[in-house]
Amino acid sequence: MRIEDKVDNAIHQPVLSEETVEPCILEQGRKVVEDWASSLSMRQLLGFYVGHGFPQVGYEDEPHRWLARFIENHPREKELGPLFAKSIATFLDYSPDVRYRFWLDQKKGQCNGDQDDRSLGFETPEGDFVTSRPGQLWYNLLLFSASLRQPEHLAEPLSQMFRRKELKGDWRGPSLVGALCDALICNQVDSGLLHEWELMMDNGEHPYLKGFPQEGFRAILKMPVSAEKPYQPNVPAVYAALVKMYHYFEKIEYAGGFTIALADIRKNHPDVDWVTKFRDVHRWKDTSLDINEPIERFFEKK
Repeated sequence: MRIEDKVDNAIHQPVLSEETVEPCILEQGRKVVEDWASSLSMRQLLGFYVGHGFPQVGYEDEPHRWLARFIENHPREKELGPLFAKSIATFLDYSPDVRYRFWLDQKKGQCNGDQDDRSLGFETPEGDFVTSRPGQLWYNLLLFSASLRQPEHLAEPLSQMFRRKELKGDWRGPSLVGALCDALICNQVDSGLLHEWELMMDNGEHPYLKGFPQEGFRAILKMPVSAEKPYQPNVPAVYAALVKMYHYFEKIEYAGGFTIALADIRKNHPDVDWVTKFRDVHRWKDTSLDINEPIERFFEKK
């Protein structure tokens, strides 16, 4: 299997099991997804991200979570993922983030209450898709992209979007750039973003993506070594990141954080003896200290 995201970021909520959703809602939702797959309508797809075209699912969850539920265990699940990813990539080819940034800049200072003044038209092959909630569209499109994990189709358009650095704003609090960061982490096709994740770890946050050291660390865990070897982690980068995590948690005196970091590694790559490798890389001054002992021993004052 490809290096999988384990949905361990706080912004990602786990998809509820079928037992927690009414069967009729799942059936209706899967029919909606099935119909979309027959037409591949871009306007209908963008409507999904603002809650249009769904069964009566309520307002407890954002649309990206409902889409994930409707796809999970669908008879065409393996086929639907690439279809959605290719459609998202096509939409991103229009550089909609540039239009959104221009709209935000124009909107500043305009508070006349006219609903039409707050609407934005996104370009699609079928004509503009107009919505009064473009922030919600971005938030759900990006987090849905993260849940799809389709780097073959999404890595390049998401990377181009990151390089443009036009996206800004939020949706009801959460940052849209934070959602972009999640989408990038979960759709890495090679080690091309290693420098960005190292910046996040070294500086406490990324200049544009923000984040925090633990997030940069997890991004490196999910980063393949190359496009030719998509199932292999970048082992030297993971070693270096683990050492940085050790020093980071030592500095803030939070030993439990390093325990979590080790657990993340073992969960993502259980076939590698990371514990022994880390001891070798770090070159403990006290060679009698066993890395398998309780982690609190690392931080005992001599």
